[in-house]
Amino acid sequence: MKFTITLLPIDENINGFDLGNVTLTHEGTTIASSEHQPSQAMMVFIFLSDFIAAVCDLSANRGKNAVQVIAADSSFSLELKRNGKGISISHDNCRISLPFLTFSQTLHSDVQDWLMPLRGKISCDDPALTDLVKSLETLRAKL
Repeated sequence: MKFTITLLPIDENINGFDLGNVTLTHEGTTIASSEHQPSQAMMVFIFLSDFIAAVCDLSANRGKNAVQVIAADSSFSLELKRNGKGISISHDNCRISLPFLTFSQTLHSDVQDWLMPLRGKISCDDPALTDLVKSLETLRAKL
């Protein structure tokens, strides 16, 4: 499993409302927001916060076993379904299925690795960044 985030900044001044794309790949299957016309680039910091929050909700097993995450400023969406110890992530007719723990660990690691070099380029007071950092902390606590 690989979760890739691509930021599409307008200039060198990065902020939490910048657009970007996400790509999920696993065992030869790819789900990507970048492969659509018209563009389905999204406010990537906000999407990641919402996506991670949805994963955390599913991990809590609060009777909810499916959720759809719709990207801000885009029509791109991902459907997450929890089935026992597994999870499936779907978009249109594409589906990726894997163990929930593997997915959660990879999501945390890949988003953290993407975010680290950006931290010095975006204001620490940026609300979208703050929300993303809190979401990552919540996910980490559930691993």
